[in-house]
Amino acid sequence: MGSLGLEKSWAVCGSSAPPPGFSVGKTQEVGVYRGTTFQFVKHSDVCNSAIQFNGMEESHVLNQWWNPQRGEVVIDVGAGLGLYTLPSLAMGAIVHAFEPDVAQAELLAESVRLNRWGARGFIWQIGLHRWNGEADLHVGFAPR
Repeated sequence: MGSLGLEKSWAVCGSSAPPPGFSVGKTQEVGVYRGTTFQFVKHSDVCNSAIQFNGMEESHVLNQWWNPQRGEVVIDVGAGLGLYTLPSLAMGAIVHAFEPDVAQAELLAESVRLNRWGARGFIWQIGLHRWNGEADLHVGFAPR
């Protein structure tokens, strides 16, 4: 099984100061999924811990069960910063990623552009639900 070679990121909401060793701002990182290297963009003040590929539950799902094949179509609802989108694109899949949060959708789109996956990676800045309408989006980070 492949492993995810990404370091944990720090997420902050509000006026929290970054912990020692972290600078506030946008950074380019390198990830490895099943032997395939890709780049991604993260920003320290985007409230999302989903890019923590080393998180126990998500890495287990990715390493045990997630194996998109070249040309397969993946629908990623609530894509965040690309926990499933980026590895899927790295493996050659076609991805439609839906993320309602503007900041996360923009960073994910930037990661797709950085890897030149625009012909296969489609980022939709919209939320999906079983009913039509509008709703407030509350984005937050709850440390454990």
